[in-house]
Amino acid sequence: MANRLKKQILLTLVCCLIILPATSILATTVEESLINSGKEAGFYKGEETASFSQALIVYANGLAGMLGVLYLILMMYAGYVWMNSRGNEEEVTKARKIIIWSTVGIGTILMALIISEFIIYNFYTQSKTP
Repeated sequence: MANRLKKQILLTLVCCLIILPATSILATTVEESLINSGKEAGFYKGEETASFSQALIVYANGLAGMLGVLYLILMMYAGYVWMNSRGNEEEVTKARKIIIWSTVGIGTILMALIISEFIIYNFYTQSKTP
């Protein structure tokens, strides 16, 4: 059983190592295609630099995405612990605590993201108006 699990993990890692570079290449070609389409339609006016507030929002969204992945991993782990508890009340309680605190954490992160984007957006638009 342990050998089979090791083989599955190794196969998953190998597939990820093969697929991930291909997705970045595909994303680059898709981005180039979108830029070319925008140029042909007359919407693309060249390289525009992003303001600090826009960059900050992009960074916050990326960080929230990574924390969302962490939340997903924690939920999967809690489900694994719960399913393999075999009626052991301590393990079930441990899994419930992981689920509850993971959900509280992701809720807090999402609220902080919403509030920070609201504040950054309002400061950005107020600084643009004369």
